[in-house]
Amino acid sequence: MTPPQQHRRRHKHRSSRRRQLTEPVGQAQALLRCAATRAEFTDAAAKIVIAQAVARGWVVRHRIAKQRLRIQARNDVARELLSTEQTYREMLGALTKLFLEPVAQRMPEELRRVFADLSIIASYSTFLLTKLETRMQNWEQQRHKIGDIFIKFCSFLKIYSTYVSNYEKTFRLTNQCIEHDPEIARHWEETRQNPQCKGLDIHSFLILPIQRLPRYVLLLTDLLRRTPEDHEDFSDLSKALHETRSVAEFVNQKKREAENMTEVYNIQQVLSGTPEDLTAPHRRFVKRGMLFERLEDKPLVFYGRAVFLFNDLLILSAPKSEITSTIKCKKGKKPDTDAMNEVLVNESKSYRFTSMLFLRNSYIVDNTDNEENGVYYFTLKSPSTGRSLQLCFVTGEDKFNWMCELDECIQTLTDQDRSRIFTKQERREVPQLKFDATPPDFVGKLDVQSSQSWKQRSVCLTPLCIFWFLKGGGNSTYDSISSKVTVLDLREISAHVVRVSQRPNTFQLTTSGRIFFLAATDGPLMFEWIFRIRSAVWKLFLKEEAGGKEPPPPTAEEIVASLTKQPTNSVCAECSSPDINSASLNLGVFLCAQCAAIHRGLPGERSKVMALGALVEAPVTALQTLMNSDNHKVNSELEAKLPESIKKPCPPDSLQVKRRYIQAKYGCPTGRKKYRLTPDERGVYKEADVLWRKTARSTHPRRIHLALYKGHLTYKKRNKVKSIDVTLCTPQRVDGSRTQLEVVTPTRVLYFSFTDVAEVEEWLKAINFVKKVVRIATAAADAKKHV
Repeated sequence: MTPPQQHRRRHKHRSSRRRQLTEPVGQAQALLRCAATRAEFTDAAAKIVIAQAVARGWVVRHRIAKQRLRIQARNDVARELLSTEQTYREMLGALTKLFLEPVAQRMPEELRRVFADLSIIASYSTFLLTKLETRMQNWEQQRHKIGDIFIKFCSFLKIYSTYVSNYEKTFRLTNQCIEHDPEIARHWEETRQNPQCKGLDIHSFLILPIQRLPRYVLLLTDLLRRTPEDHEDFSDLSKALHETRSVAEFVNQKKREAENMTEVYNIQQVLSGTPEDLTAPHRRFVKRGMLFERLEDKPLVFYGRAVFLFNDLLILSAPKSEITSTIKCKKGKKPDTDAMNEVLVNESKSYRFTSMLFLRNSYIVDNTDNEENGVYYFTLKSPSTGRSLQLCFVTGEDKFNWMCELDECIQTLTDQDRSRIFTKQERREVPQLKFDATPPDFVGKLDVQSSQSWKQRSVCLTPLCIFWFLKGGGNSTYDSISSKVTVLDLREISAHVVRVSQRPNTFQLTTSGRIFFLAATDGPLMFEWIFRIRSAVWKLFLKEEAGGKEPPPPTAEEIVASLTKQPTNSVCAECSSPDINSASLNLGVFLCAQCAAIHRGLPGERSKVMALGALVEAPVTALQTLMNSDNHKVNSELEAKLPESIKKPCPPDSLQVKRRYIQAKYGCPTGRKKYRLTPDERGVYKEADVLWRKTARSTHPRRIHLALYKGHLTYKKRNKVKSIDVTLCTPQRVDGSRTQLEVVTPTRVLYFSFTDVAEVEEWLKAINFVKKVVRIATAAADAKKHV
């Protein structure tokens, strides 16, 4: 039965009951009017008294029944308040005893001071719980009063404000403990499996006090709504609710920030390889979803991406799942939409970082709404870095939703810049328009909403303002311009996309006193106008910061400083060393000292390396590749082509390991060409049975077979033949022993014992001779190859 049917049924029942009560009274009154004798009059009056008594009895019983239901509902709220407080106190006890106390000595002092507030909150919760339990046991004797308890408890609510204010610091320090102390991380993970914790982690427990205070407000509001105004507890409940609500308003805001911070932390846990610390204090999570990315050089390949949108950053990642997320289509044919939908609905528990783009000063380019290859797409560009992302969607609705979210984030960042630069004291009056001046920067015809109707206007954008009028606008002298002109100062407006059912390509201009709606003929023109307006506003920002003068173009030093501050360029592109001091101009990567030396030795000038000190004096045109690329973009393209046997080196690795990786990455020879000795050189071959020692003074030598063969020094140990390139080893005598030979290689040191001193001399001469022959032959082969 639907709610309207139930309402009609109750109304019909009440009407019939009312008729049953009023009909006897009406009948008795009719008899009273028609009474001819005293006996008939007395009989009619008695019937009236009986009918009135029945009606009054029914009214009283109905009122008592409603009062009983209200009392029962009020008692249920009080019991719910008690039960939820018991659960809350148990969870606080589990947090203190299971999570914090066992590892308190390992936590930093600053974190222990923050956690001290939790013990105070737990003690206040115990106080409230004791009072509530005592009151509920004597509920009838205490006349259903509970407001006086909360009036006493409200004086302790300030500790909640202190805890909420420090929650951001607590969250950050807790993450640092998990990352840097394996013992604490292991203990908290094991404690999470405890049945008392119900599978909740440390962050879920830390947010409990922030969630509890709004719960107090809801329960007290419900309790006050079910309390009659003449009840003696009504005034106490009203006062307690007012004081609790004043604290809860502050906590609610912090609660939303805390939940958003937890969401950001969870995203960082499932996202691997990101160069940016997502848990920055200013960063807020906005939206996540699945879409497709299309590269400029591969227009027929669609890469499935999991996208995470923050208030200042857009991150694209590849899901780690067994189902492939790449869709290919043939030229002239549409892609398989069923396969694309399968990728979109596929959920993964972990993701691999692929690319990111900062939203400040970025803009959206809406590609044609015509269905191209069965997909809809738009491009997000960043003028400051020169990077762009082309995002594809299966439906136009998804595309428009993402464009609106991105546009809102970009406009919020622009408004923050405006509030930072422009103040009321700094604002100047807009100069009067000179219609005989040069044409504005951008002119077009848009539909402007006026008095609930849309009218076409000529809109002009100048460096200081935007205005529109009825006629003209197509020439530079404005001969036919209307006298009615609407002028908006660029320092006071904000432009962003809005949803209007009748006009799908609408954006609004918001000022301090009014909102204007403007509609374009299509999506690309709408975003072109938004980009032009925001660019003009940004140029005005820079001009205001420069004291009202036109800002000079960025110098090479400023460009290099901005590039090195980017998270993707803060470490070496080859070994991830944080000590970068050089850059490759043609490859667009930043390097450390060792990797820069290897780049300089690459054949054919494959890498043009320049130190950062000399880079700041280079012409700006030479920095275009560095501005349009970064370390991560180059690595993602080249490292995908490397074989699995080639691993990326670390800063402590040897120079040979880094050289092998760099040569393989950029398509250079990974090693010297093996040189075979000619028949005339066969006399340098030597072999002998010698003693191998682990150290120079080892007392347990082993007898092995040592041979110098085809430019390699080989020896057999434990039925395994090991080979050493003679060009990578250095033979020398051992100090204090004339019969021992020491061979130093990049990875180890070998000691060999011979029978006499002459044999040691022969082996030294033979190894040095073979090294010289191989080097000469290798150099000749390389020279012949590059001629």
